[in-house]
Amino acid sequence: MECPSCSDHIYCDCSTTFPGDPVFKAPGCEKCKSTHEEKVLDLESELNNNELALTERIAQHEAVRDILEERLSFLKLPDADASNHLPVVKGDMKLVVNGMETVHAHRFILAAKSKVFYRMFECGMIMENKTGAVPIDDASCPVIKAAVRFCYTADINFTDEVLPQEVLKVAHKYQISHLRDACTAELCARLNERNLLDMLRLSKMYEVDVLHVAAAKYSR
Repeated sequence: MECPSCSDHIYCDCSTTFPGDPVFKAPGCEKCKSTHEEKVLDLESELNNNELALTERIAQHEAVRDILEERLSFLKLPDADASNHLPVVKGDMKLVVNGMETVHAHRFILAAKSKVFYRMFECGMIMENKTGAVPIDDASCPVIKAAVRFCYTADINFTDEVLPQEVLKVAHKYQISHLRDACTAELCARLNERNLLDMLRLSKMYEVDVLHVAAAKYSR
């Protein structure tokens, strides 16, 4: 009979099966069997090389992650209580909340984190830019303090005075994207049957697609 691969005349079964693999069949002649075995070895070597390359890439990503975590920890205050003393640092501007309480901050920080503050300080004709005071009448002082603190530390602690839906309103108004994401994650974690309609309303009001999808899935 002839070998199905090379057509050489052979006197053996040309459908020998490799052990452990009932699907893959080698040709009957020794020459073709040897060639296929070499190809299998080459494939195994290639898989091993790919595995090593993948392991190296994972290690590189983990190293980058560690660096980013170190930088983030540098940005955060080492002592949680120390963040309560941020208003002591006067800065070069102030947020006047409901005409009574004042929250001090730095224009450079707020402009870097908020597109609204950036445009506000960029325009020299705006009163807030000249006086260094920005009036805020639609949020409580604890919420504004928490939002400002987040701009410095990338960290926020939600409490009964600092509700995520109230902070979300500030994040949406001043376009602080990372704060918006933090509020969204907290609201998604708090989803339940009692607040489902409120969450859907918030998601539409502040155009939070992630929250809307999470609430829609929860309702099914």
